[in-house]
Amino acid sequence: MPTDASKAEWKLEGQVLSVSLHVRESVGALKERLRDVLGGMPTNKQQLGCAGVPLLKDKDTLAAYNLMDGEELTLKVKVRGGR
Repeated sequence: MPTDASKAEWKLEGQVLSVSLHVRESVGALKERLRDVLGGMPTNKQQLGCAGVPLLKDKDTLAAYNLMDGEELTLKVKVRGGR
């Protein structure tokens, strides 16, 4: 049986995606956009990070992390228990 991290329909293949949002939008809003692009990957399974910040919190805005145009974020599958 496949684990959550290996669900093929989530299309996590190391690709680079481009998403445009206003800096006043929340990290949660970004996760919702990614859910649509990645074939329905639930937002509660997404873990976003950027240089120097391993975990972006859903309630914070993109401006709170000083994210600028062209900023690269990493997306990982959140695993229960932090493992």
